[in-house]
Amino acid sequence: MRLLPIVAAALLGHATIHAQNATVTVIHGIPGLASPVDVFANNAKLFSFDFNQSRTLSLPPATYGLEVKLNGQTVLSGSAMVAAGRNYSVIAHQQASSGIRLSVFENDLAPLQQGDSRLAVRHTAKAPAVDVGLDQGSTRIATIRNLANPNEATADVTSGAYSASLFAAGTTNRAFGPVDLKLQPGTGYAVFAIGDLTGNSFTLFVHTFTVPVKAAVTVIHGIPGLPQPVEVFANSARLFSFDFDASRTLALDPGTYNLEVKLGGQTVLSGAAKVESGGNYTVIAHLRETSGNQLSVFVNDNSPIDTGKARLAVRHTAKAPAVDVALDQFNRRVGLIPNLRNPGEASVEVPAGPFDASLFAAGTSNRAFGPVPLRLAAGTGYAVFAIGDIGNTSFRLFVQTYGVAQLSPIRTEIRGAACAGRMWISNPSPSFDESFEVSIFAATPNDAALLAIGLAQGNVPLPANCTLYVRPDVLVPILTDLAGRAAISVSIPKALGGALPPVYLQWGFPATPHGSELRTTDYLIIRQ
Repeated sequence: MRLLPIVAAALLGHATIHAQNATVTVIHGIPGLASPVDVFANNAKLFSFDFNQSRTLSLPPATYGLEVKLNGQTVLSGSAMVAAGRNYSVIAHQQASSGIRLSVFENDLAPLQQGDSRLAVRHTAKAPAVDVGLDQGSTRIATIRNLANPNEATADVTSGAYSASLFAAGTTNRAFGPVDLKLQPGTGYAVFAIGDLTGNSFTLFVHTFTVPVKAAVTVIHGIPGLPQPVEVFANSARLFSFDFDASRTLALDPGTYNLEVKLGGQTVLSGAAKVESGGNYTVIAHLRETSGNQLSVFVNDNSPIDTGKARLAVRHTAKAPAVDVALDQFNRRVGLIPNLRNPGEASVEVPAGPFDASLFAAGTSNRAFGPVPLRLAAGTGYAVFAIGDIGNTSFRLFVQTYGVAQLSPIRTEIRGAACAGRMWISNPSPSFDESFEVSIFAATPNDAALLAIGLAQGNVPLPANCTLYVRPDVLVPILTDLAGRAAISVSIPKALGGALPPVYLQWGFPATPHGSELRTTDYLIIRQ
């Protein structure tokens, strides 16, 4: 049995592209053609595909002469200039009333606010102008009016579940929909209307792309006794001024920032902070253990957390020796962080609820501070900073809170009809980072099997009443045993919690002496 982390399948299509290249997704939006079309760039054939399909390429920055050929004849041509690090969609599609064309759209990669998605709606169908309604439940969130072929409209929206409908422009006459859209944070969605609205080919094609997300950076003033507020600068630009025991939170684009803290116009502290897409950070100006000041940067863990829990980070940034940090609940000791020194930290995950925090001289029962009540809410991160001087009244705890996604449970379901063995899963409700078996039984003994894993569902009929239900992105070979069984161990990394797309798995048996055609089992869906 082999371990197959399902992240390999779940991250397909989201691989990091070299910064010097452009990402170009080519979409086939012309229905009714007699055969697949061939796509050429600078006279070199790239691939062929059918209506409602796409291919994503990584291309060096340049201007490309594009051609779409049908049975060797050029039916569309154009050019696209692509720049390093940019993201584009190229679509062959129908015009509003007659004819076809090639359109190029750039997908906006400007950093999103945390918790947001980017939605671009593009009219590339044989259809008149439409109004696009975006609903969340029974509430109309937004309306895009008079969208005509080949135009687009883009908006950043809070991530979540939506439905989209198309209406004849200027009316309430629904022309298409509603269609459900589940928008994930940090993701762009290019929704193309393709096909002929008057026929049965009209549909919405959704292309997703990864968008950088602004980092949340909280700056804390932890130095008591200064004669006036300090000023905070990033890359030589003044951000704000504030006093001891105060904080400010900023939304910053990913990158490296040179930080300065100035008092009376003079730089008293400086340092650098590299912030990554979607990260959460705390920068604190604070006292050292015995003398002097320093600027420290902490990373706040905002990865998903188990339902009903809170994340607590305790950070020693005070003029004080090492301490033991005790966490009590209802007069019972539930946690102890020993020997925490300036500028160290320790983090725990605990069930939500009321707690009391106390500080003791390290290795002793001598209480130095507290107890301080903490009420920890589920799905929340808490960074508790000891600041000030333990030798005077400036000493205190500063509590910063930040959002943490809670893990929704993993759900599995076996569907479909089988013509060669059956699927089985050892744990229908697995936890993240927990291994479970995906098996086949009642199959032909000693037969070569393939486990198909994909992010899209298919429905391809095969001979002998078999069906291919999965559009495979990964194929894993294995041999059945003497009883016609085989198993692969699968795990779902916790890091994918909250962003796990539906994953489809199906066993298949290629043509062998046992059978001349592909034979398949039923299929398994894994999702949140």
